[in-house]
Parts: sequence; structure tokens; C-alpha cells
Amino acid sequence: MIDGDEELDALELSRRVMSDLDEMAVEFELGMQNITRKLHAAKDAAQVEALGLSPRPFGDNDLLKLSDALHLPELGGYVLRNGQREASRTFTKASLTLAIEKGDLAAIWKHNKWHVTPLAVRTWAAQSEPKSSKTPARKGKAADNYGYKAPLEVDRAEKADGGASVAAAMAQMDALDAMLKNRKKKGK
Repeated sequence: MIDGDEELDALELSRRVMSDLDEMAVEFELGMQNITRKLHAAKDAAQVEALGLSPRPFGDNDLLKLSDALHLPELGGYVLRNGQREASRTFTKASLTLAIEKGDLAAIWKHNKWHVTPLAVRTWAAQSEPKSSKTPARKGKAADNYGYKAPLEVDRAEKADGGASVAAAMAQMDALDAMLKNRKKKGK
């Protein structure tokens, strides 16, 4: 026969075992959730890769035509592995040609076209970043321009929209109007 102390010990032992089993079940569930989360992330990454939605890498010495170089990330464009691409909104083929003609951008003439490398474009873009101008402003009437202010510069995308040219023209007309009013006031 089992006495009372042994019965309590067996009861306590079964409670501890049940508690340990519950704890292991919780750890197992958390582990499975973590594995599931990682599998979903891997599946999403594989789908992005399969659809070609990841950026296409360029080697530093890959020769690119100027029209293709406009799609480099260094110039603000992008190329995806699936063929989707967008050209730079800031640079044009003409601006790259001008940089080559000035000798600022290293290029190779091949098959009657200019070709550049991503490394050359990266070097050129780094050296052509705007530097702060520390030239003092001129004084007198020449600096005043009778209140005339140059119109704001716009990028290629705004020019393509068409609204930028109207806005630029209106800004120039307003500036000229202000300049004429200032001249009349100073002439009196």
C-alpha cells in the first residue's frame, strides 16, 4: 500500500512533469513560428529574385553605351534583372558626351559609339558634385540687376511634363516686370 507522503510525491512529480511538458510545448511553438517566419521571408526573396525585381549588378569594367549608362544607379537610374529600367532624370546622353569631350569622363570609342564603364561614371560623378561657392557677391548696380532674378532651374522630368516651361516663362515675365518697375522708380 502507498502511504500519503508517497502519494503526494507522485502527485507533485506528475505536476512538475506536466509543467515541463507545457513549457516545452510553448518553446516548440515559438520555435516553429520563428522557422515559419524565416521560410516566408526566404519564399518572398525567392519570388522577388524569380520575377527579376532585384537590381542588376554591374561590374566596374563593363563597357556600356552612353544610352545604357544613363540607367546606372550612380546617375539616378536603375536596371532590374527582369529588364525593367529607368534612365536618369538628371543626366542626358548629351551631358555625358560633353563630359567626354571636355576630358572629364573617360570613354572608349567602339563601333562608332562612345562607351563608358560604371567605374568611370562613378569617378566622374564624384568629382562633379557641386562644391560650395565662396566667391563674394558683387556690389553696386551690376549685382542688383534692378531686381531681376534668374528663373528657377528645373530637371528633365519637369521639362517633360510641360508645366515647367510655362512656370519658367511666367517667372521670367514677373521678374522682367519687376525690373522695369524698379527702373522707373529709380529713374524718377
